[in-house]
Amino acid sequence: MTPDDFPAMTFSVGSKLGWYEILAPVGSGGMGKVWRARDNKLGREVALKVLPESFSSDRDRIARFRREAQVLAALNHPNIAAIYGLEDTAGAPALVLELVEGVTLDAIITEGPMPWKQAFLIGRQIADALEAAHERGIVHRDLKPSNIKVRSDGVVKVLDFGLAKPLDLSETPDRSDSPTRASFADMTRAGAVVGTAAYMSPEQARGRPVDKRSDIWAFGCVLYEMLTGAPAFRRDTEADTLAAVLEREPGWQRLPPACPGEARRLLRRCLEKDVRQRIRDIGDVRLEIEERLAIGDAVPAARARAVEVEFQRLTDFSGAKESPALSPDGKLAAFVAVADGRRQIFVRLIAGGSSLQITRDNHDHEHPRWAPDSNTLVYYTRPATPEGEGAIWEISALGGAPRRIATAVSGADVSHDGRSLAVFQSAGGHVELAVVARDGSRRTVVTSLPPGYLYSSPRWSPDDRSIAFQRAGSGGFDVCFEVVSVGGTGRREIARGDWLQGFSWLPDGSGLAYSSSQGSTLLYPATFNLRVARVDADEDRQLTFGDVSWVEPDVHSSGKLIANRIRAQSDIWKLPVDGSAEDNTRNAIRVTRQTGQVQTPSVSPNGAEVVYLSDSGGHANLWITQVDGSGARQLTFERDPAVAIGVPMWSPAGDWIAFLTTQHGRPSLWLIRPDGSDLRQAAQGWYPSWSSDGRWLYYTPARIDAVSLERVSVNGGPTEVARSGAALGAVFSPDGAAVYYVHRLRSEIFGFRADSEIRRAPAEGDAFQTMAAIPGSRVPVSPLCLQAFLSPDGKWLAMPLLDDATTNLWALPTAGGPLKKLTDFGRRSILIGRSVSWSADSRFLFAAVAETETDVVLLNGLI
Repeated sequence: MTPDDFPAMTFSVGSKLGWYEILAPVGSGGMGKVWRARDNKLGREVALKVLPESFSSDRDRIARFRREAQVLAALNHPNIAAIYGLEDTAGAPALVLELVEGVTLDAIITEGPMPWKQAFLIGRQIADALEAAHERGIVHRDLKPSNIKVRSDGVVKVLDFGLAKPLDLSETPDRSDSPTRASFADMTRAGAVVGTAAYMSPEQARGRPVDKRSDIWAFGCVLYEMLTGAPAFRRDTEADTLAAVLEREPGWQRLPPACPGEARRLLRRCLEKDVRQRIRDIGDVRLEIEERLAIGDAVPAARARAVEVEFQRLTDFSGAKESPALSPDGKLAAFVAVADGRRQIFVRLIAGGSSLQITRDNHDHEHPRWAPDSNTLVYYTRPATPEGEGAIWEISALGGAPRRIATAVSGADVSHDGRSLAVFQSAGGHVELAVVARDGSRRTVVTSLPPGYLYSSPRWSPDDRSIAFQRAGSGGFDVCFEVVSVGGTGRREIARGDWLQGFSWLPDGSGLAYSSSQGSTLLYPATFNLRVARVDADEDRQLTFGDVSWVEPDVHSSGKLIANRIRAQSDIWKLPVDGSAEDNTRNAIRVTRQTGQVQTPSVSPNGAEVVYLSDSGGHANLWITQVDGSGARQLTFERDPAVAIGVPMWSPAGDWIAFLTTQHGRPSLWLIRPDGSDLRQAAQGWYPSWSSDGRWLYYTPARIDAVSLERVSVNGGPTEVARSGAALGAVFSPDGAAVYYVHRLRSEIFGFRADSEIRRAPAEGDAFQTMAAIPGSRVPVSPLCLQAFLSPDGKWLAMPLLDDATTNLWALPTAGGPLKKLTDFGRRSILIGRSVSWSADSRFLFAAVAETETDVVLLNGLI
């Protein structure tokens, strides 16, 4: 019998379908009618779902009906209504389903907004059900309150997988199977859209391919509706509903005052219109809900305050942006962007319009800061030579001829009375924090600072009585903010962090808003979130969450905050090196296909596998995959949020993998077997590398004064000094006769400089040859991250280097000669951080290539 042969069959109370006896109608929808029935064979009540009579000869409907049976048969989960069978008795296809007693969620919502705990308890079970489906490669595609039932005991059941479909990334969208087409005719009554359209993701509404992130959007819609009692996007007509989905934000002000900040942030991440920025895994949603339920009502008052955060993106062009600053009158934003290969100052109106470039010379300019009149900016220009001093300049916000004010070693800030600048200047082999008159005529030393540190970002307190600044050990240690009174007394440290990326005083002067990598378990790059620390109290709280970075905040007197938002998505790529830079880039092969972050790959000596870092599951860990991307398996299982992991390196013999961890800024090196066994700590240090025979692990000790290369045997035992001098990331030639390493240049004032040299030396002895000089400004992530990686044939040293706003792969011939460009990503915002790895035959490089987007954004209500 074919689908065309199914006769129309009318059901009524008392009718029978095989051994099922119809007892009562339950409901109906676009995909079928549901009846309560008795299974006379097993003596239980079930739900029978049958096609409407009008579709009994519809091949597509019957195929979809059967697919729902197959989908449900693949799922076995307490929060998904189970299937008992598919019946064709009497020629009528029917699904035999678990009979779920209870009330549909849409009926519960009609009674009004739920308390957040009740919404979270229901939401956790919905997320659990979706997670089970997604793990089997199944996307629901029609999640909404009417497809969710809540039993009297609180158990939630997700129903109606009629539009569900196994996920196939290669599949083109089937618009005949689109919820848009399936729902409008059935669900539009009296001109009002009351069904699926209000829960569609933007990509689904546009008819584009969907994946599990469309279910996450629908989940956000359902959670919002539970908390507010109203749909997030439903309007009077289907056209207006779709327009709202595509163009409008939900009414965030409808969220009740008692709604926790975590719920608000979770909703925003679920309802991100850009699918690339939406939260990527429903399992992460479930974990966040469970964590918040575990906390209960024990929330500090400062965090329990319900706020509505307004968001405004101020830039819309590609490339990196830096140092955003909001004018005192709140009408203008200044920032740094690259133009013609140089960092230049730009200004734009908050109200709208294009950005105006106000510096236009052949120098790099940084750190714009506003004068109180909002008509003038001061900024810093880098020195012409690494050992020189830069200068502070003043310029109109409309551009024109700048005026030099004073020499300095980093950026300056203008006092709130407009009369003075806070600057760092060098004097007699050390750095001084000084106050300089606005015209440069007077200079008063506030405090003399110890050498060996990098000082930046001086910021006047709102009352001009104190100056805060960032201090960082030039070796990457001891990063914090300091506050000192203008009289030079009362220096105190606050807000220590692994890495810090800018800060600003709070409007009342009680503390600092700052950017920190605290909590990030990836290193190259880390994820940065905004935090608040009080100056005179032991309080430090996080403001932003997730895998989007927020850096260089500037807080206005009104409480508005401007910052850089950095978004990235990365994968491991295999790039040829024997063609032109353009051809190598064009012929690259993607190895991984992840929605999260991957970093620092290392290829096994036999060329069969790649070990790399992935944040899958919410914490960075080592994973191993075949070089074609198949057979991925997790190698480490770290869960401590205070521990970050980085730079796995396969030993030449293939029997060990070395990797780096940091905890509260303290780096350690560990060893693990490729099968996950024999995990053990090898040394306290960083910049790991292997001897040619794989017997020794080389590293730089984790001491701020370390100026030697040390090694430790893989069999254990004491550490040994292998070479005096700071030989970072040492790699040995295949015959072990030569060593190649990075040497950071020194400064009498600042300790190590940002600039480095690639050197070649005999394995024994102090002689060396400089092969290339690398400016710190060309090293991705941080000047500390420079390391060269030797090809197995010993002919090339490869490294990622910045070309303006993008990263390319470069190689240095060991026989001598200039650097060779291996890739050309053009003007794309590409980041390749920290390390690359050669294939066993030296013909390919493996790298974690991240596509990044940086924008200046304005947030109102976060502080």
